[in-house]
Amino acid sequence: MKCVFYIPMKWYNFSNIELRYLASCLIYPEFPFYKEKLRMRNYIRHEVLKGNFLEFSSVEIKDVFPRISRLIEEGFFEQRTPQSYFEGTDLAAHNMRLYKYAKKFRKQTEMLKSIEFCCVRPVDISNGIVASFSGDLEARLDTDYFEVNPSKFGFTHGFTDKGLILIRDVSEEEYCFMLEFFRERQKSKRNPFRKF
Repeated sequence: MKCVFYIPMKWYNFSNIELRYLASCLIYPEFPFYKEKLRMRNYIRHEVLKGNFLEFSSVEIKDVFPRISRLIEEGFFEQRTPQSYFEGTDLAAHNMRLYKYAKKFRKQTEMLKSIEFCCVRPVDISNGIVASFSGDLEARLDTDYFEVNPSKFGFTHGFTDKGLILIRDVSEEEYCFMLEFFRERQKSKRNPFRKF
């Protein structure tokens, strides 16, 4: 007699904005499953540019986006959206988790740079000034990656050889809210990015 075990899969239907965060995640050749990650990221970007939404199971994306897969499995996105996870500033949000993670790498400049690029950061498009944990910096923006027509403020995530990837336009209120989050961290004496 053969025993068959059924493991229920959890699924999540990602909006176009949420998919932009997945398609701008940093990947490096030394990462496990690099080719799969690159292929998936390119596929998602292609679908984003067509204006599509996509549904993924936690199993489908486990190797490519392990953190997102785990959050789906844990039911995290039953309480809040992936967009609010990426753009939030509370303890469970993406930026705060990266900030706490960075404390393990206080003296590793390359690792801290990588963590900064992984953050969702506010940008004043009129002058190209991006807020970050290490301070404000003037940066080039890649508005072509998702074909975003910038207005005054936006959020960035990841980068290409053209610059920081512009995810979307945001209101002044959204910009100021995220800017204040970075300002508070910049002032902290415990900020691992202070000497960076």
